[in-house]
Amino acid sequence: MTTTSEHLPVCNITEPAAWSGLWWLLDVETSGLNRQEDDIIALRLACMEDFSITEEREILIRPRQPLSPWAEKLTGIINQALEQALSPDEAVSQLEELDGPFLFLDRDFTLPFLQNAYLRCGREFALPCLLLDRLTAMLLGCSPRQRADAFLEQLPLPDGLGGMPPHNTDLRKLYELSLAVFRVLEETHHIQNTAQLNDFKDGENHDV
Repeated sequence: MTTTSEHLPVCNITEPAAWSGLWWLLDVETSGLNRQEDDIIALRLACMEDFSITEEREILIRPRQPLSPWAEKLTGIINQALEQALSPDEAVSQLEELDGPFLFLDRDFTLPFLQNAYLRCGREFALPCLLLDRLTAMLLGCSPRQRADAFLEQLPLPDGLGGMPPHNTDLRKLYELSLAVFRVLEETHHIQNTAQLNDFKDGENHDV
């Protein structure tokens, strides 16, 4: 099974979205690393509005096969917890009900897993979203994946900005990166929303 698009734009949002508006930070846990054979077993979400986290939730999803001991240890999710989890169709429907665009880290892991999860449900992934790794590559010529601490040294958190971070470690990293990148967009490039970001990207002819 192939993904619907390996080249989703950095910003797949039709209506302008301000950085201070409502965003759903999204991280996935999977049963393995193979995007075709493995499944998403958890969607971890945090709602960010006015740069503060207002809600955090986790959606557990039943995989097609039981988790291996390796996957249980890596994710912290055990098979017993997934016995009463949602079906993929139910989880996708819950994701579709959330208001506001989604922000997640990368195009090479999160995106293809989401695309394939949707395909298995007979749908196409078309949620409004912003890909943080492509955005940071456009701004700084490098990606934060696997190097978040070093990356944040280049983009320190704004003073006095941001409320209580998410409890989940991966969501907290995504939150910090988002705040830092949004500050650079506003203060360095004077880009206030996603519509202006698209104009900047097209004008500079960035490969994203």
